[in-house]
Amino acid sequence: MLPALGIHSCRKSDRLSALRPPEHWNGRLVVLVHGLTHRGVVLKNLGNFLRTRGYRVWLYDYSTYNRKSLLGHSSNLRNRLEELVRRQPEEAPLDLVTHSMGGLLFRAVWAEASPELRARFGRIVMLAPPNRGSRAASRALRLLPVLRHLSPPLADLRREPDSTANQLPWPEKIDIGIISGSRDWEVRPDEWPMPGMTDHWMAIGGHAFLMQRHAVWLQVAEFLKTGRFRKGPSGGTDGGNDGKVTGK
Repeated sequence: MLPALGIHSCRKSDRLSALRPPEHWNGRLVVLVHGLTHRGVVLKNLGNFLRTRGYRVWLYDYSTYNRKSLLGHSSNLRNRLEELVRRQPEEAPLDLVTHSMGGLLFRAVWAEASPELRARFGRIVMLAPPNRGSRAASRALRLLPVLRHLSPPLADLRREPDSTANQLPWPEKIDIGIISGSRDWEVRPDEWPMPGMTDHWMAIGGHAFLMQRHAVWLQVAEFLKTGRFRKGPSGGTDGGNDGKVTGK
């Protein structure tokens, strides 16, 4: 989540890119939204996996190394989602899968969404969302104040009560599942929960590339399909699984 300048690229951002359509569409749309320092391509493997499960998938790509705040990015995302649903069949639900700050973009979109867009939202899966802010973000800004200028959204993720993360309203009347990482030092166990979340599952792994684990892909697909994560003998955790899961 913290700025890693080598990950940044200069290609055009703030756009939705469609993956190849599935062979047999299941009637649902999915938009994948990355977090701070990443670009949309980091979610492409997950997107292709969901495509094999019948979803029409779009990657939302934006750069966090510009002058836009979190709310600036969420405004762009809201506009893209509004355009997307206008072009798709009215009966098709719109699901979102977000990583890290992407979850806060969804919360900000929800707060400002039109009734028509809200009505289209289906199920939401948040991977390691800093819903209550992140101590790691606060610490990074104290140690390196220049980061506030290099990546303005970082200040929105602070743990302090006045941060954007702690000021956004909580979505209501929607299925939201959260996947946290067992070795996540950037979003700690008291930083991802949110009121009204439907379910939670803990994966083995850290923060930055949680979306690359096959076990996570399976759980994302399970929640999008049923509104619940699949629980094994260890309950709502990976239970020592190394990710080599065959699924159903």
